[in-house]
Amino acid sequence: MRLRRLDLTRYGMFKDCRIDFGHPEEGAPDIHVVYGPNESGKTTAAIGFVDLLFGVQRQTPYDFLH
Repeated sequence: MRLRRLDLTRYGMFKDCRIDFGHPEEGAPDIHVVYGPNESGKTTAAIGFVDLLFGVQRQTPYDFLH
């Protein structure tokens, strides 16, 4: 499965955020690397993707804004 876009409307520290991973190019490697400074939301975005696949837990160890 390939993730093309992740919309984080109200999740964690994100409000109305869209992460667009673009369309695959024929014959080109299809890999994404997410990087950034500490506390910028990399892990929150990854957990948002997992919650999209498996459902949002009733309780979470994270201190989310929403």
